[in-house]
Amino acid sequence: MSTNKHAIIRYQALDKCFANQYRRYNIDDLVEACNEAICRYTGRF
Repeated sequence: MSTNKHAIIRYQALDKCFANQYRRYNIDDLVEACNEAICRYTGRF
């Protein structure tokens, strides 16, 4: 088992945020995007 759970999912969510040149994200937005991505992946809402 990995020591860093869901790292790839978080990296992909952050990459999607940083690739969006039309919106500026603050830390709270980035955390929310990661949480939503993990919830979608695990099926827990």
